[in-house]
Amino acid sequence: METPALAANLVVSEIQYAPAIPTGAELAVSSDVSDYEWMELMNAGDEVIQLTDVHFETGINFSFTGSAITM
Repeated sequence: METPALAANLVVSEIQYAPAIPTGAELAVSSDVSDYEWMELMNAGDEVIQLTDVHFETGINFSFTGSAITM
C-alpha cells in the first residue's frame, strides 16, 4: 500500500523559476523562457508515496491526478 503525500514526506527540493534565454537545440522546441521553468519534488520518506490528488493551489497550474506521473 502506498503512503499518501504529506508535508512531512513530499518536499520541493529545487526550483528553476528564472531560466536563461533558450539557445541552440532548445530554440527548436520553444523560444518561450517560461517553458524552461521547472520544479523538483523529493520523497523525503522511506516509502513510496501516492501523488494522486496532489495539486498546487497558488502560482503553479498542475494537478498530479490523471497525469502520466500517477499512472
